[in-house]
Amino acid sequence: MRILLKILTVIYVIVALLLSIWFGRNLNVSISLHYLETLTTIAAIILGIMGVWLSLIWSDRGKSRKENISYVKNSIILATMVIICSLLFKLLYPIFLQIPIFFTPAILKITRVLSCFLSWIFTLFIIEALFYVVFSFDFFTFDDEIQEILNNSKKKVENKFLSLTQKDIDQE
Repeated sequence: MRILLKILTVIYVIVALLLSIWFGRNLNVSISLHYLETLTTIAAIILGIMGVWLSLIWSDRGKSRKENISYVKNSIILATMVIICSLLFKLLYPIFLQIPIFFTPAILKITRVLSCFLSWIFTLFIIEALFYVVFSFDFFTFDDEIQEILNNSKKKVENKFLSLTQKDIDQE
């Protein structure tokens, strides 16, 4: 499964690079900056959700079980990377515009392609982080204590059902 994900990621990066080169050279950087702001907001929401998830639910029980926290950790890492990189890009781009040597058409096209490519890559990071948020419940639902509670509740329901049917048989 991991090999398939790596192959799909490589294909996505290649397609994103080709689309960025083809369409990004005519795309205005302000559109990419607006899109990066949206991705930063989504990443901040993901970071907040996973931070609360980690601190409230995992605090006591998770100290003994560290092997299944990869979903939570990966989503926090990806969200943090998107926030840091997009903030750096938004900070450095206006400084970049102040330097007169960078006003050549070739460098402006490279900047447009780069901003478009970063938008594609950050979108991949956000999608991956959202999948980690969705699948992070695995850490908690397959916990031994929770699985035992679920099994006990099933047994109680089965016992209750059997006792009700036994009463019906005894009454006949």
